[in-house]
Amino acid sequence: MVKTLLTDQNRWAIKFRDCEPGRANNVDQPRSERPVSVTEVKHQKQVDELIKHNRRITQNQIAGRLGMSKERMDYIIGLLGYTKVSSRWVPRTLTLKIEILSNPHYKPDLAPSDFHFFPHLKRDLKGTHFTSDDEVKQAVTSCIKQRTPEFFIDGMRKLV
Repeated sequence: MVKTLLTDQNRWAIKFRDCEPGRANNVDQPRSERPVSVTEVKHQKQVDELIKHNRRITQNQIAGRLGMSKERMDYIIGLLGYTKVSSRWVPRTLTLKIEILSNPHYKPDLAPSDFHFFPHLKRDLKGTHFTSDDEVKQAVTSCIKQRTPEFFIDGMRKLV
């Protein structure tokens, strides 16, 4: 390795030694290598189809099927906007729209007397199956009517 580095350094020194200052040509010459075609639209479509067909497919599996490196696969998946969530590929647009709602310290739709009534209601209706909303409304109304006014007054006293 060191010998190769010295040879490369010597080659550069010889190349630029005879040039006028500021006149050296250090532009890369055209190469005969194959151009990078892995990120072409055709390959992006193939990756997209594989992910849509199987959301649990891994990058290594995709790379193996398409004959690409894992690094190129990671780049294409980033271009397509996918991210892994719970071992599934999900479009990134679905994972970014999170809105945090403020939670009030109290529930304005609950009256203090509800905290006394609901445990009793739950116990009375436990195991009952309803087929419609009207049946639920009738059962709750019936449960309320069965309670005496003293029951609700007692609940308010317990809060104080």
